[in-house]
Amino acid sequence: MADTRRFLYQSAAGIRAQEPTRLRTSNSHNLYPPVRGFGVCIPEQSLTDLAGIGPRSGERLARLGLCTVRDLLYYYPRDHIDYARQFSIRDLVAGETVTLVATVRRCNCFSSPRNPKLTIFELVLKDYTGQIKLSRFFAGHRYRGRGWQEQQKRLYPPGAVVAASGLVKESKHGITLENPELEVLQHSGEAIDSTKVGRVVPIYSLTGG
Repeated sequence: MADTRRFLYQSAAGIRAQEPTRLRTSNSHNLYPPVRGFGVCIPEQSLTDLAGIGPRSGERLARLGLCTVRDLLYYYPRDHIDYARQFSIRDLVAGETVTLVATVRRCNCFSSPRNPKLTIFELVLKDYTGQIKLSRFFAGHRYRGRGWQEQQKRLYPPGAVVAASGLVKESKHGITLENPELEVLQHSGEAIDSTKVGRVVPIYSLTGG
């Protein structure tokens, strides 16, 4: 919401700065240059004019009926997941979407012995009520490199405080979080400042690619 307010404010300021005669021109779409960052844009502007959206991405967005800036502004989430509720490990219940703050006990990242294209990331967290094992899976050769895997382990050293958000589910190792979102904190009392962890997250319908 804060990013949206800043964007709309800066867009409005840019429009007010335009010459009145230009604003009265019938071909208003061509008055505004392609958006770069938080540049000026208008609702009728094509999404392919925006930075980072090329013809291929434009085709994919069009499958969802998203062709202009206006389409994107009125593309509402189909659902929301509440990650704002924080729980201790002992109180996790399968089927709930939660956030927990705990300490790293150990972290490992390695290539699957059964599937050479699959990399497995494992993180064991503990708090005063118990511990939990989280796993993420990365498909593709780019994740097989030893350097990338060691980098992941360095991000979550033993003793680091981590906020983890996700759907609680049962596994063969007990309770876990499905495909968790993770964020390292300076300490357990630090406010969580993230676009996903500890927030109400919007869920949008997607298309291939």
